[in-house]
Amino acid sequence: MIPGLASALGASARYLQFFDSATSTASTITAPNNIAAGDLIVLHDVGLHGSNPPASVVPTDFTSVVDTSDTGTNIRHIVSYKKAVGTEGGSSITGINTTTMRKSIAVFRMNTPITTVTASTWNTHNDTGNPTLQSVVASTGAAPLIVFGCYSSSGAISPMTFDPTEDGEVTPNTSHFTKYKIYNASPQDTDVDMDDEGLNALASGYLSCA
Repeated sequence: MIPGLASALGASARYLQFFDSATSTASTITAPNNIAAGDLIVLHDVGLHGSNPPASVVPTDFTSVVDTSDTGTNIRHIVSYKKAVGTEGGSSITGINTTTMRKSIAVFRMNTPITTVTASTWNTHNDTGNPTLQSVVASTGAAPLIVFGCYSSSGAISPMTFDPTEDGEVTPNTSHFTKYKIYNASPQDTDVDMDDEGLNALASGYLSCA
């Protein structure tokens, strides 16, 4: 527990914390151990093929908030989430299977098990040029919520914008990042952006938990 969080929010308040993460550069990813029922699992999955975008693969019981592809970048970009039932810890999750693959999982836990997850309308863009800055209007969302910026490219990504500054990030390498910021009260609008690094995919939005 974050020191002082419960007292700051009130004894009856619901609050989220980051729990654990995992990464992969293969078609499967192993979920972190000790996932409990009511946790939130977020999967950021990207595949890059040499001639055509790879097929969409959303794992069973996950809900996609982003699933985009185009023949200009040959990138498939998927962001999906699942409210855990408690059996996921250590399990192998199959996603996109293609030439180049990058996956990350971020797990979040509330002080009481999450019962519902509500997704905002997510921004998403695949581009061979410089992606346009994306704005996540989180100030209208119900806390607790998590704002995400999901970046991927054929090259190393630097610099990246996440403003206000993220709480943390999950990354298997310099070409794939999942940044997040948790708001247990007073969510703020967030700007997400990246430079042109080749074949680019950028997505952003929030998940509100109750």
